[in-house]
Amino acid sequence: MSPAAPVLALYGPDDADWGACLLLDLRARGLDVLGLEAPARLGPDIDPGALLVVRSWNDGGRLEPPGALVRRVRADGGAYIVARRNGTILGRDDCPGRTHALALWDDYYQPVRTPAGKGDAGFANLLEILGGSRAVLDLPAGYVFISYHFGADGAFVHDRVRPVLSHAGLTSWAYRTSERIPDDDTRGRLDEIIRHASVLLVASTPKWWTSWCELEVRAARRHRVPVVAVQPAGTRRSRRAVLADVPSVVLDTDSRTAAALVDTLLAAGTRPTHRTGRG
Repeated sequence: MSPAAPVLALYGPDDADWGACLLLDLRARGLDVLGLEAPARLGPDIDPGALLVVRSWNDGGRLEPPGALVRRVRADGGAYIVARRNGTILGRDDCPGRTHALALWDDYYQPVRTPAGKGDAGFANLLEILGGSRAVLDLPAGYVFISYHFGADGAFVHDRVRPVLSHAGLTSWAYRTSERIPDDDTRGRLDEIIRHASVLLVASTPKWWTSWCELEVRAARRHRVPVVAVQPAGTRRSRRAVLADVPSVVLDTDSRTAAALVDTLLAAGTRPTHRTGRG
């Protein structure tokens, strides 16, 4: 792929928020990426160096780029990657000409290799194919570290918080979508990642606290990284003492509360790296 030619990512309109996160995650690792919601918006002047198509239940698992575009990309030696989101089935005859197929489900999104025969590593493989950096500390300065309870608040973080941040150009680090930390160095690696963050954002609900979550807040305090809390509307905030003096924002489904969260993070010291489109 020519360094001057962008990666073209295609996804359906109902995956726009998720797509915004994907685009920002790729751009934050040094890739030039253009995102479009469905092939109908393609113009004749678009000449990508690689093609990434996201198959999803939301579009019926049928999204395919025009054949002429595929042939042009392949003729130039570019990759044609089909990424399956949320368990979408990819048939043998779907997306003819594809060079790679991988999964970008929540549990497969992390940039880490899995043992041979245990499935694919999703985002890690995507970065390797496209030539992006796989190191978290190669992210642009100013990323937001998100501290949360995956079982209770994972959907809130990945379906609401990260899209709000991504549409505003704020790069974020969250365990399930960023980097699986080796079990033998969890404490040290978390400390390093938090030390380089601009803000630590806590999904502050009654389920938030674990010893690891408290370690994250204390590491932020030790490194003088500002701490901000966010909670979904209608949910009681965590009453843990370590969060008692932390500024808090309630995030609902409206643009006003989304703007309030972004403004709070900007005031705390984070900075946009890229914008991905609509807010």
